[in-house]
Amino acid sequence: MGTEDMVSITYKNLKNDISVGTTILIDDGEYEELLRLKNEINEKIKELRDEHEDLMRYLALNHELHELILKFNRNKKAYELFKYQNTLINSLRKAYTPSYARVQEAYLQHKKILDAFGAKNRNELRDATEEHVSSAMKNFICQYTEN
Repeated sequence: MGTEDMVSITYKNLKNDISVGTTILIDDGEYEELLRLKNEINEKIKELRDEHEDLMRYLALNHELHELILKFNRNKKAYELFKYQNTLINSLRKAYTPSYARVQEAYLQHKKILDAFGAKNRNELRDATEEHVSSAMKNFICQYTEN
């Protein structure tokens, strides 16, 4: 199995883990606090500039946003699966810097996810999550094959 196949499988598993986690969270009693924290992180992403330091900061903020989704979740199995998948992705990503266009795209995708989450619309949430993770996978594979 090549690296591209491994990345594809890892992202597909991560997409499933995040989808499960976000679906379970919708009825959680800590919903408003989670939504507030997620929006704060995404606004920090929006403020990033097209500079190497900010592009690297995006990776940390993106990880923080994704981890927050599952940390509030009472489904510890989904959280552990997410952490495992994300560890694989982060280790592969160390050699690559996201483009500024990807950061802007991710911000808009996060906004779509947060809007669906805020509206408690499970179908839109699932679809927006799948779009985001699929886009991230394509971006990463594109970066990987360029180098």
